[in-house]
Parts: sequence; C-alpha cells; structure tokens
Amino acid sequence: VQLKLIGFDMSLKWHFDGLNVDFVNWTVDQELKNLTSFNVGIMPLDKDPFTLGKCGFKLIQYMSCCVPTISTPLPANLKINHGNGNLFADSPEEWIEAIKTIIDSQPSFKEVGKLNRKIIEQYYSYQANQLIYVDFIKKIQNTKKPLQGSLRMINRNSLCPQSKGNAKKLNKKRTHKNHTKGIYHRKDF
Repeated sequence: VQLKLIGFDMSLKWHFDGLNVDFVNWTVDQELKNLTSFNVGIMPLDKDPFTLGKCGFKLIQYMSCCVPTISTPLPANLKINHGNGNLFADSPEEWIEAIKTIIDSQPSFKEVGKLNRKIIEQYYSYQANQLIYVDFIKKIQNTKKPLQGSLRMINRNSLCPQSKGNAKKLNKKRTHKNHTKGIYHRKDF
C-alpha cells in the first residue's frame, strides 16, 4: 500500500518517515492524471466550525474520476455520497478499518467508483444544474432595484485558517447592515 500526497506541506514530511509515501507537487497539468491513479480518495478532516462549513469539493473531484472515497462524516460529505457506498471514518481505528475494507474488497469498490461518476453527472455537473444557473441569471436580470456600486473580491487567502488575524481584520471591515456573506460582496449597501 502506498499513500500518495499531492500538494503536501513538505515541512511535515517527517511525520511519514519509514512509510511508503509518494509526495507529489500539485500542478494543474497533472491533477487529473494523479486523481485517476488513486484506488481510493481520502478526505480526513477535524470536526470544527471551519470544516463544518466546507463544501466537500475534494469528494466531488474524486467521485468525478470514478474513485471510491473515505471521508470524515461531515454533513456535506454525507450529502454528496447519496448513499452510494463510499466509506466514512471518524477515529483512527475507523480509518484503518475503512482502508482495510477497500483493500480487501477492491472489485466492489471499483463499482462504487463507477457509480460515483453517475452521481456527479446527475447532481453536480453543469448539465445537471444548467436550468438552475439560467433561472438565477434571469432573476438577477428581472430585479426591480438595479445593483448600484461595484463588487469587489475578497482575497481567499485572507480567509484561510493559517491567517486568522487577517480574517478578524476582514470581519471588522464588514459593518454594513445588509452585508451579504461570501467571496463577493457589495461595498455600498
């Protein structure tokens, strides 16, 4: 068994001394090739307010590549799975058991991977959501009160957990009564 870590913080590499780990630099050119090479995609997360707000995009990426998954059972992850047979784990013992299960049952989990692709096509693809996008755009166009002012983008790096000080500064700037949350916000409500 080999663990492939893509885009891993190499300052933490020493935690894996003596283990069969392939550390791969992330590049856009190689991302798809790397994802499709996995036997299983893993998404371990702590359960805290930050991770409870995560969307599970990594699972969507794995599933779109026909890869079965093991993840922390956060609400978004459970929803994305759609009862398809991917595994969930909380404790280290559950993670070990889930990995053993996939190793011992590779043919059945290859089928889970194929079903994962169908779930992505049915629920998360552009094609599956095109009418929602069109409806949203039409609602914006038909708004009686036109948007005034400009939109500005918040630097995503300012919201990462490593820069909590930046997030606090950002929150102090958010004083508008009708401020909308998200990456884009109106500065003149």
